[in-house]
Amino acid sequence: MVVHVSIDYLSQIGPFEEVEVLTRCARIGGKSVTLHHLVLVGDRPAATAVTVFASVDLTTGSSRPNDREMVAAISAWEPELP
Repeated sequence: MVVHVSIDYLSQIGPFEEVEVLTRCARIGGKSVTLHHLVLVGDRPAATAVTVFASVDLTTGSSRPNDREMVAAISAWEPELP
């Protein structure tokens, strides 16, 4: 579940400009994962963002520890967290 999103706009994006979003895992906590995003228009940074996801038990709606398989998959994809 998304529990936090913040965006800093660095420059204007026109209505027909193509954007590219680069995303990396910044932190894996016990019950959450934090992602950092960079929005580019060509070579120009247009925005930066942070998203925090919390692991939730779908039957109870309460937070739960991150799934070990998910953490292993993220760690294998991105072994060096900043």
